[in-house]
Amino acid sequence: MTSKMEGEVFHHLASEKSAKYLLGIQNLSQSESTSIIYDRSENHTVADVDEHEYFAFFTVTMCVLACIGVVENLLSLLCLLHIRKPWQPFHYLLINLALSDLILSVLIALSTGVYYTVQLKLARGPEVLCAAFVLADASYVFLITPLLVTSGFVINQYLSVTKALEYDRIVTERRVNLFNIFCYGLTAFFYVVMHLSYYIAKLPADCFSHYSEMPYYHVGQCYLVGVIFIATTSIDIILYLQLYTKIRRISHGDNAAQHKVNKTIALLLGTIILFWVPGIANAFVNAQMSPQGEGEPQVKIIVGGVTNLIMILNPLCDPFIYGLRMPDFREGCRRLIARCWEKCGCCERCPERSEICKAKTKLHKYTDSNQITDTMCITVNQIND
Repeated sequence: MTSKMEGEVFHHLASEKSAKYLLGIQNLSQSESTSIIYDRSENHTVADVDEHEYFAFFTVTMCVLACIGVVENLLSLLCLLHIRKPWQPFHYLLINLALSDLILSVLIALSTGVYYTVQLKLARGPEVLCAAFVLADASYVFLITPLLVTSGFVINQYLSVTKALEYDRIVTERRVNLFNIFCYGLTAFFYVVMHLSYYIAKLPADCFSHYSEMPYYHVGQCYLVGVIFIATTSIDIILYLQLYTKIRRISHGDNAAQHKVNKTIALLLGTIILFWVPGIANAFVNAQMSPQGEGEPQVKIIVGGVTNLIMILNPLCDPFIYGLRMPDFREGCRRLIARCWEKCGCCERCPERSEICKAKTKLHKYTDSNQITDTMCITVNQIND
């Protein structure tokens, strides 16, 4: 009977630890964690119950928002893949942004979903908890990838304006694809190196010990993501200001499309800054307080949960930004719908629908060599004029 009770206590403690991990406040001390075990003890307080309810609320809300992000970015990715070729470098970067937002949303949805099944006692065992830890940790480190991809947009646009004559030679399809691979490779490198270093130093006995008893790893993780965020956004802002100044000097009226591109990039960059600054600031604060066990648990839970919810809004907003401002994206949506109608046989069964299918697949052709053939790419002729 005693061993069974100890198992229940361990299970509940582990589930609460995973909740802290998922909310980005995983650095709470062991004493704070044990105070959460209220449903197996008669000495629980109102504060303990409140903490548990906060965990449940933020976990469910994060899971719902992440699932919405999965649907949004999956549809966006399909629409982008249906843009008529040849693709410009901006298209490859945009596809990579949709893919990175999709992967991030999937990781968050899975990690919060697994934890919630543990909380409801629908799934039990150390393997399930370990899965929640791994997914949550991967989702946090994977925040690096969208940062790097967004920097790619700024660099690409900067080169298209400042190096117009050499742009086609510098920014090739191969180099853009290598940059996209580099974004994922660098993220994986940081993830593996940090875990490998900690494993060699501590040699934890099992997965639970590896993830739950390493506060200084989490501190390093917070600093890593925070420093990369500050470095990349600072460089992006400097390049964008130079880019904006360069475009302002071009007084031709035919640069309206280029201004639209700059505004689109500014919105993508601005949403990252707007949605991520609270979370990064909270991560730095937790990194300072957590190893010493400082700070009120409830305050950490609420602040961490709110800043994480704000952060999740970023992959939800990106599809609307480039979807509303990019004609090629809307054309890809129409081509995707037309293909779905064709696959289901609607075009053959309904003559009226057949006409719609033809209209949906109609392409916009540009014959003027001085006109932008793609709204997201500036031509050499425009700069020379």
